[in-house]
Amino acid sequence: MHQSALPQDGGHDGAHANASTVAASQQMVVATATAPLSPSLERTFRGHRGPVTAAAFHPNLQQVASSSLDGSVMIWNYKTTMRAFRYVGHRGAVNSVDFNRAGNVVASGSADTTVRFWIPTVKGESCCIKAHAASVRSVRFSADGQQLVTGSDDKSVKLWSTATQRFEQSFTGHQNWVRTVDISADGRLVASGGDDKAVYIWDTASRKETHALFDHTDAVTSVAFHPDAHCLAAGSHDRSINVWDLRMNALLQHYAAHAAPVTSLSFHPSGDWLLSGSMDGTARLWDVREGFLYCTLNGHEGAVLGAQYSPCGTQFATSGHDGLVLVWNSHTKAPARASQGRYVDPTNTILSPLPSNRLVGHTNNSNGPNDHRPTSARGVAEGKQLAHPQQAAAEKRLATATPRQLSGTLPPFAAASTAKHSSAHPHRPRASGPDDSGAGTNIAAAVQPEVPIEQMVRQVDITAQTQKIIETRLTHQEAYQRTMVDSMRDRDVRVAQQVEVLRQQLAAVSEEGVEQRREMSRLREAVSAQGDMIKQLLDQQRDFFAQLGATASHGSATLSSSSSA
Repeated sequence: MHQSALPQDGGHDGAHANASTVAASQQMVVATATAPLSPSLERTFRGHRGPVTAAAFHPNLQQVASSSLDGSVMIWNYKTTMRAFRYVGHRGAVNSVDFNRAGNVVASGSADTTVRFWIPTVKGESCCIKAHAASVRSVRFSADGQQLVTGSDDKSVKLWSTATQRFEQSFTGHQNWVRTVDISADGRLVASGGDDKAVYIWDTASRKETHALFDHTDAVTSVAFHPDAHCLAAGSHDRSINVWDLRMNALLQHYAAHAAPVTSLSFHPSGDWLLSGSMDGTARLWDVREGFLYCTLNGHEGAVLGAQYSPCGTQFATSGHDGLVLVWNSHTKAPARASQGRYVDPTNTILSPLPSNRLVGHTNNSNGPNDHRPTSARGVAEGKQLAHPQQAAAEKRLATATPRQLSGTLPPFAAASTAKHSSAHPHRPRASGPDDSGAGTNIAAAVQPEVPIEQMVRQVDITAQTQKIIETRLTHQEAYQRTMVDSMRDRDVRVAQQVEVLRQQLAAVSEEGVEQRREMSRLREAVSAQGDMIKQLLDQQRDFFAQLGATASHGSATLSSSSSA
């Protein structure tokens, strides 16, 4: 399998801070450097000849795999002494890539309808399976690496055994192309989204559909399970992100996320953060626990096609239409699940703090004034019927929501809280109660929160890091220009050589023509001489026969006279 060495260069970039943070005092900028979470660019990989569709981390964080529309899969090594590996085997664009848990297999799905399993070594050995009847849009390994889920334009979702590389089961229900798939951490559930605007959840044991979610108004481009497998996030062409609680069968959070279609989603292993990429050229980090936009990353020129956290969450990668793979330091620690002191509460946010004895003004009375659960959860507690997750109910839920509920730069937070509860949680956006809007909906409206100083200092200083990425891009441009100049010089030399060869060939042909004309002249002279010689021979023959006839006549006359005498 063909592989080639490519340059790898590291750089630093950062997240995009809002205008108020950029204009803050020098003291705030210094404080930003010691912020608990301040993503920064660590490495830049460039080598693909087309847009990079996806990226995936090796478990040891020493390699990153990427797929591209140029039809190749590349393995990038963190060590500068090791070259990058380019694997070419697909006969079409490669839409998705993923590492298994052990890091010894890379799976890729392509527009040529196949899935390939690569061994991430120098040789790049691979095996191929004819997976679908149309383009394979998404591939995802299970947490144990024993299964692979694929989604395709043939409207099907399939589950494969990685040990035997054989088909296990298929899930059908989508009415249009399947663009994205994911599998829960426990391997029990498979999620898929497609151009039919629907998100389906499938049970791998019963092989049946468990949920059908129709809250998006355009094609679903990305789905991601929460690490606890009880919640699911989905991004769409309608520029929004929705988060559902699968146990309550309810929509928890709705984010008016980007200015263009959402292309990719990935949860941090702790479940506190959600990373999104978009066609608007940005990647955004969302605090799903508090329910607001944390920061925006501007590192790509053009659309961000992929965004993926590393298995431990200390890094994440973004890939884009500009052909770059950027690796960021998230400045977060790997989650210690046993000592986090968190529990999952579907009636609150995706992850809640410790229960009532740790929260001021929070009681276990779900009907009290401090009840911060979503409207849908309170309805269940009061015996009201849950909204059925079918399309008509979803459309009604969105249609009855007021503009205040579905607009704003920050996403609505799926909770209804009072002023007392907001004082207990200064970073949480305050939400209006059901009486404020006068319309029944499962999503409580959110009010733009005031940003406290401790939250503002967590914003990223973009100025210096933007300068660094500009310098990196200038370096790339200079190297590209030098390469182009050298290439043009080589081309000029080759053209001059070809012109000289053509000139020599023309001269040789001209000389051959002159020689041929001379030869023809000599041949004509020889033919003329031979014609004259033949004419002379014919004349001599006629004279000979004439003399012979005269001699014969004279002899005959002599014989006649002798007889008469």
